[in-house]
Amino acid sequence: MSSGASHDTPFTRAAQQVLEHLSATTGLGTWVVCRVGPHGSHTLAVVDAVGVIHANTTLTEPLGQGARVRIAAPVTFPDGQPFGELIGFDRRKPMIPIDQSSAQVRAFATLLGALAAADADITRAHSVQESASADENQTAALLDAMERGTIKPYFQPVVDLRTGEVVTLEALARWQSPEGVREPDQFLPLLQQAGLLGALFDRILEDGLQKLVEFRAVSPNLQLAVNFEFDTKPVNSLLDTVSDRLNAYGLPPEALSLELSERQTFELPADVRDELFAIADMGVHLMLDDFGTGFASLETLTSLPVTGVKLDRRFTGQVLNGERESIVVKAMIALAAETGLTVIAEGIETQLQCDRLVRMGCRLGQGYLFALPQPAEAVAAVLSAPLVSTF
Repeated sequence: MSSGASHDTPFTRAAQQVLEHLSATTGLGTWVVCRVGPHGSHTLAVVDAVGVIHANTTLTEPLGQGARVRIAAPVTFPDGQPFGELIGFDRRKPMIPIDQSSAQVRAFATLLGALAAADADITRAHSVQESASADENQTAALLDAMERGTIKPYFQPVVDLRTGEVVTLEALARWQSPEGVREPDQFLPLLQQAGLLGALFDRILEDGLQKLVEFRAVSPNLQLAVNFEFDTKPVNSLLDTVSDRLNAYGLPPEALSLELSERQTFELPADVRDELFAIADMGVHLMLDDFGTGFASLETLTSLPVTGVKLDRRFTGQVLNGERESIVVKAMIALAAETGLTVIAEGIETQLQCDRLVRMGCRLGQGYLFALPQPAEAVAAVLSAPLVSTF
């Protein structure tokens, strides 16, 4: 006879007592509590008169096949989520009627579900398993979205603050899911875990350039900005990818800007750095995003061929806070301008901010004052007239 539990926990000790009670009262020689997982089932506690089944064993087939009597009941957490199964079987006739045994088994299965929920080790593992399962489902949905093209660019304008003319459209990834339009912070971490950031960069670059051709029919000098991080490097050469896409749509290199976050540029791999230099030599603009948020800013201005910076929104929000804050922002704008860089202020939300930035020497900006990120079909209206008039 074999009897035992996989690990000595409050749950397995209680489960062992339940199995011993059922074995003694029903006459069925084998009783097992199994845990059901994403990769199959394994035994947690066992009482087996024959001595064939043991605890902590992965099951390759259903238990009790060929038995004269087999009783099973699902074990679920109190919230209804599945945990495992309570199974008893024997080749002999049971000591008590099968209906009575089944009712007893169902009652004990409910008790085991409550005991499992009370065991900290099990509930912790259950939470991890639920999270992993949710991530797997979400990743599968993202893969499907990539294939069907429901992850696509939305476009936010960068405008000349003095005239309101749209000079650039920044392509921002959005997922048009069944639950609504989702922003990057809701799906980028999963794409990164799945190694799909390169595929996302390819998608936004391809779709963005395709739309830019249409938009240039209205605004011939319009440019496109696409966010790029070094861990999004495509399988193929980044230089070839960018060059091939531009050639395919008949666009000059100057029509494209790649935006690099300051955080990513601090430890830029040598091969990506070399390709960025080659891309800049083509004439593609390189912009440093979130300028001023970290200590890599000044070093990046001299170590990479950046042609412009985007002033982080937290500095934009300070231009009206007081004289000291205004001096800091004005100094940052002047520093970039003195090195020949284009300056774009992010996060402009009020006309007062816009006017103050112009007086500080900032020529370009973007933010909700002008427009939210728009789907491609709404961009024509954005391009048709100046978005703001300040001077």
